[in-house]
Amino acid sequence: METLRFLMITSHYPPDHFGGDARFVQYLSNELVRRGHEVHVLYNPAVYAALSGKHVPSRKDDQTEGVVRHRYEHSLSTLGMLSSYSLGMEGPRLDRVRDLVKEHRLDVVHWHNSKGFIERPTAISGPTSLYTAHDFYSICPRSNLLRPGYVACQKARLCQMCLMRWRRPPQLWRLGGRRPFRLEEGITVISPSEYTAKRLGADGVRTSHVLRNFTPDPSQHAGASESRNIILYAGLLEKFKGPQTLLKAFNRTKDAHEFELWIVGDGSIRRALEDQVDRFGIRERVHIPGFVQPDSLKTLMEKTAATVIPSECFENSPLIGLESFSMGIPVVGANIGGLPEIIGQESGSMLFESGNEIALGDCIVSMWSNRDKLEVQGRKARNYYLAEHSPEVHTGRYINIIRSANR
Repeated sequence: METLRFLMITSHYPPDHFGGDARFVQYLSNELVRRGHEVHVLYNPAVYAALSGKHVPSRKDDQTEGVVRHRYEHSLSTLGMLSSYSLGMEGPRLDRVRDLVKEHRLDVVHWHNSKGFIERPTAISGPTSLYTAHDFYSICPRSNLLRPGYVACQKARLCQMCLMRWRRPPQLWRLGGRRPFRLEEGITVISPSEYTAKRLGADGVRTSHVLRNFTPDPSQHAGASESRNIILYAGLLEKFKGPQTLLKAFNRTKDAHEFELWIVGDGSIRRALEDQVDRFGIRERVHIPGFVQPDSLKTLMEKTAATVIPSECFENSPLIGLESFSMGIPVVGANIGGLPEIIGQESGSMLFESGNEIALGDCIVSMWSNRDKLEVQGRKARNYYLAEHSPEVHTGRYINIIRSANR
């Protein structure tokens, strides 16, 4: 097998990260190393520190699970982040990329979510250049295609006004026709879903390949169906992710089933959700523990009957769904964005109308009424994972993309 040398570029990388995109970079990097490749990651902890308000201690470059991590450190890192975000000034950071390419004789430069760090992926002379659209940042400064009031944005227009209404700094480099930024020739664009590819294409960003995300194969799967009495939400506690709709649906149907509801994660509406639980009087059946460590989440998932993804934004390919499939857990998901592509009969899962608490409640009741079929649904979910979202399937397709880009 040909050994390749990779550079992954991302703003966030565990443990200094938010959300699934950084975890995916870690999953991909670890899997490539496991297969004999050399992987370097360039990331900027100053972005995480600025957004989270947490202190990130200075550390030297290190190697974890065989992946060489390079931290971008600079005395003006916060100012640099703002100049990159607002003005598109990226010179020193691109110089660091070029230096790493030259020093380590890298074969592939793969751009991920690098906003606040290096705003626009750049084709680097020599190696193959890839960009994965983990979200809609190439056509939307907010990344999620949501206008104030959580109204869906169908076409890029008045983007600077939208940012002002969200109380975010302007992005002056996007003015005029550059609002959807054009990727340079020589960059192969990867989208994790057909929906994302189509939506980006409508604003001029052409996807070269649709490549579904993957998650590592866990060491064990969910337990016997009779012990799986939990409905689980795991993700950001923000309105556009829909946990408030799930809570209303659970309360509406609480007398028709005996599930417990776990809402795991943190965000701006966590306190509001806890207050609502108290108003509903369902504290004994609803748990909102905040963020939990991966091992604790895995233990919880072993008792989960179904994972709910109640998104009210245009999802791409959320990892919690794939992690659920890997453990033999079906998913109840909103019919929005790329979710319908990964949720359907093949995975033993269910779809409902996004934002419709009645439809979501009906799914929960149906899951309870047919809990004798959970084991069959779980096997479908697991088989679907092995066929479409396993490390073997993903990395095989990924390497083929690199080969095709070099022809």
